[in-house]
This record gives sequence, structure tokens and C-alpha cells, in this order.
Amino acid sequence: MSVHPGDMDEFLNGRSLLSRPFWAGCFEGMLRLQQCGRCQLNSFVPRLNCQHCGASELAWTEVDRTGSLLTFSTVFMAPPRFREFVPYTVGIANFGGAQLFGVVAGERPYCEGPVVFVSGRDAAQALGPIPVPFGFALA
Repeated sequence: MSVHPGDMDEFLNGRSLLSRPFWAGCFEGMLRLQQCGRCQLNSFVPRLNCQHCGASELAWTEVDRTGSLLTFSTVFMAPPRFREFVPYTVGIANFGGAQLFGVVAGERPYCEGPVVFVSGRDAAQALGPIPVPFGFALA
């Protein structure tokens, strides 16, 4: 099951207009986050106002795809769509000051360990058969 169709328009179909720059970056193998023009902090999930200071001057910026794993958990009891993939690991990672949740690929993850944001066609290669559009590979 692929979550990465070959056409960007198909990939973006159904995504909110507010989040499309993030998803377009995923399609292209980049990590784009909103950065506040007032406090300069990055944030995720896409929103109209800065989650840190409330300013409305948010712009999309490409950030380094290398981050650090903050926490993780191995899933043994999954929802129906993901049962065939158990066990698998999910985690929260910090990228440029923003925290993202995703599937973690690799053996023996550890907290504060380096991870790389993978998306697009790289996600299928790094994350295996799990049908998600992005995740984290141990660096």
C-alpha cells in the first residue's frame, strides 16, 4: 500500500490549504515548518497564529531534517489499519525547536538520539511497509 503517489496534485488532494506547504515539502523530501516573524520560533502543526507568542506573521521555512528523538514507544496492540505491522515504534522528535510525531525506523532507538526526517519516496524505503507519509530514521 503506497501513500506516495507519483503526482503532487494527487498527494495534496484532501490536505487543508493551511498545511499544503508542509505536505508539498514532504512530497519533495524536505521538512518545512512555520516560523514566526516576531519570536523566530518554529512550530508544528500548521496554524494561523504562533503557538509561542500569538503573532500572525508565520512563514514557511525549510529546516534541517536532522533532529533528536525525545521519546518513543513500541506498539504491540495497534488499530486495525496497522495491526499487520506490529511491533513497530513511534516517537516524538525535535526538529528546529518543533516537535513532530511519527514512526521510528531502526534498531534500538534511544532518547536524545539523532534521527533524520524521512518523507516522500525515502519514507517507503526507510520505514518499510508501514503506510505513512513521513517518519524518522535513526541516524
